[in-house]
Amino acid sequence: MSEERVPYARRVADKIIAQLEAGVAPWQKPWDPSMPDGSRPFNPVTGNFYHGGNFIALSCQGRDDPRWMTFNHVQQLGARVRPGEKSSLCMRWIYDEEVWNEEKKAKETVRLARPKCVPFCVFNAEQLSGLPAYVKPEVTWEPCTRADDLIKSYGVPIEHRAGDQAFYSHAADRIVLPMPQQFKSLEHYYSVAMHEVIHSTGHASRLARDMSGSFGTERYSREELRAEIGAWMGCAHLGLATEGVDQNHVSYVQSWLKVLRDDPEEIFRAAADAQKAVDLVMTHDHVLFKDAQKEARKLEIKEPVQQREPQRSRHRERTREPAQAGATR
Repeated sequence: MSEERVPYARRVADKIIAQLEAGVAPWQKPWDPSMPDGSRPFNPVTGNFYHGGNFIALSCQGRDDPRWMTFNHVQQLGARVRPGEKSSLCMRWIYDEEVWNEEKKAKETVRLARPKCVPFCVFNAEQLSGLPAYVKPEVTWEPCTRADDLIKSYGVPIEHRAGDQAFYSHAADRIVLPMPQQFKSLEHYYSVAMHEVIHSTGHASRLARDMSGSFGTERYSREELRAEIGAWMGCAHLGLATEGVDQNHVSYVQSWLKVLRDDPEEIFRAAADAQKAVDLVMTHDHVLFKDAQKEARKLEIKEPVQQREPQRSRHRERTREPAQAGATR
């Protein structure tokens, strides 16, 4: 574990802990249904979203503008960092690297035995001057319809039972939900369904996570953390409004607090697993438009300003020492 990553994990975990204690952790908050992809942090130069632990670290800062970029990207956009503003730390994982193959006399890409964690810093658009105001992209789909199509295409069967239990049965590979009319809204129904869908990605035939924990155990708490974060990511991707977790999740909150206090790195492992789960589920999404959406997120890169190099004086500075005989001027 790198020295940079340990305090970084502790700082992010402490922020999540404080928000959990206040009942306002990112996945406990409602999000804006008028924004496709919710308010997922993204880079306006590349158009790419931030994923996994970086998604968590940036989202928990509570910024209204989802645009984040490196200092080089700030310059490319012709913007400036406002005085006194500080950057936010992110981490990038490198799994492959180019090495020289002496036998082939060429470079080749090899898989690292241990991935490298490389830190980098980003600024939020709210910390900059010279950028256009953020304009929410238009929602071109009905979120609940899209969620319904996605879950059906994903294929894990859903059984509805009159009652107050929602769960995923690993043994039967089946999701059990209360009757749709028992939910306070259709959005609430699909946000709960997404939580159970994320659980189902842990099945041995899919991502094969450790699902052996029983209620009240640490393993159970860790899996619930993955499902909550994954449901948050998935619903944000769909532009699906939610009211956050129910009040009866207090026991879960306490278990998450214990896990994060004991092991701050767990927030990044949970985020990475949740991202894998969401990526798997979203392969069944029929409303992707990935290329068009990515291009729409980009801002125009400004032509760099060519600064002239200061001209040197045509008059050479005269030496204070007397010229030697035969010397030329």
